[in-house]
Order: sequence, then C-alpha cells, then structure tokens
Amino acid sequence: MSMKGTKIHGLEDHLLKQMIKYNGTGDFTEDFVEQAHQYGVKEESRTRSLNRFKAFISHSRWEFTSNQAGVQQAKEEVFAQSSRKRKRGSDDKIAASKLNRDERRMASLLAVENGKYGVVEDYRKKVARYENDNT
Repeated sequence: MSMKGTKIHGLEDHLLKQMIKYNGTGDFTEDFVEQAHQYGVKEESRTRSLNRFKAFISHSRWEFTSNQAGVQQAKEEVFAQSSRKRKRGSDDKIAASKLNRDERRMASLLAVENGKYGVVEDYRKKVARYENDNT
C-alpha cells in the first residue's frame, strides 16, 4: 500500500474511530479490493498523460459522477436492456415453440410411415441401388 496522499490520511485520522465504532475492521473478502484495483488501473490509464493534480481532479469527478443516483439508475437500465437473459423469450413462447416443433415432427413421421413422403422413398431407392451395385 502506498503511503502517499489520501491513503495515509485515512489510516491516520479515521481508522481508529472506525475500529471503535464498528468493533474492529471486519472480516472482508478481497473482492472489493480487487475491484478497486481494477478501477484504479483503468483510471490511471485514462489519465496517464495528465499531471498528478489534474489526474486527481479527474478521478474525483468520475467517482462523484458515478455515485450519483441518476447515473446508477441509468447503469441498471442499460444492464437490464443489454442482459442476454432478457433477450430469451418468455416461458409461454418457449412452450409454444416446442409444441410447434413437436407437431411438425409428428406430421413428418406420420407422412413417412404412410409412404406419403417422397424424399424418403427416393432415399430408399438410392440405398437399394447402392446395395445392388456393391454386391
């Protein structure tokens, strides 16, 4: 952990109060830390050409904006609209589609069994010719 800027300030001024208030620092998984690192890498790559003061201002603005309620709501709406799960049909549509497929399959099987399906008959003739030619 770097000891520059606001990180050391957070440790020096707030950690003890939070430990007293919450009865310790808590038992956290490292998921939120890893996500924070990923955001940090993204922010650093976005602002690498700026001097550190301008980069700090930019990071603060992005964080402030991303925590706005309207922005959070817009993110959720975009996620809901672009989620792959939502593009799948409803259960009624899926059941109707399966029923339609099954009916067509049964009709085809009945046509084959009744000899009313020419493609199968042509196939049977070709198989018979092939067997006669190779015997």
